[in-house]
Amino acid sequence: MVSYNEKLLKRYLTVSSSYATFATIKDIVRQIGSKLVEHSEIGEFTAQRSIIEELFPYIYLASRRMSLRSISRWLATENNVKLSDVAIARAMRNAETHWRNMAEAIEPAARIFAEAHDVESVEVLRDERIFEELEPKPPILSVPDGESPVEAYNKYTDSAKVLRNDWFCYPETVRAQCWRHLGILGLDKGEVKGRKHEERKRSKSRSAR
Repeated sequence: MVSYNEKLLKRYLTVSSSYATFATIKDIVRQIGSKLVEHSEIGEFTAQRSIIEELFPYIYLASRRMSLRSISRWLATENNVKLSDVAIARAMRNAETHWRNMAEAIEPAARIFAEAHDVESVEVLRDERIFEELEPKPPILSVPDGESPVEAYNKYTDSAKVLRNDWFCYPETVRAQCWRHLGILGLDKGEVKGRKHEERKRSKSRSAR
């Protein structure tokens, strides 16, 4: 039989536990609220910067025929993307930074993919037909120490996606802007210059048709 004192103690512990749980929830909610406010202060800037990074190659192409103000207006009215002409102009002034970032993202993917097919990275990046020919073929993977075969294969498939979605998705005019930042692949200035000349010849040939 439970005594009165035991019942009282049990009720006290239940109330104390509930209060502690309530206090913990309040603390969590307070932390989440603080983070939300912090994010609201920087979120718009971060989102805008991210959008500009993703859209920059297309903005570059469009800027050859449209004013930056027209690009800003079109993005806002047609797609509800708010990028001021000032933000776009700033991105255009820092174009080399965008091309360098793009090159730095592409280089590791090109290296991983090329090594898996025993070709040079430059060959893969230069010719989409080589990439399309190699992609369906099974890769030959070297598995580094401390890495599983599954991890190595996932890196390979990720590299193929990067090349397909972040390199060959763009016209040659855009890809040509990145070549001067791909010196890490062994391209010397003469090769880069020759490549750019070849790109211009192809572009003129298409325009003449």
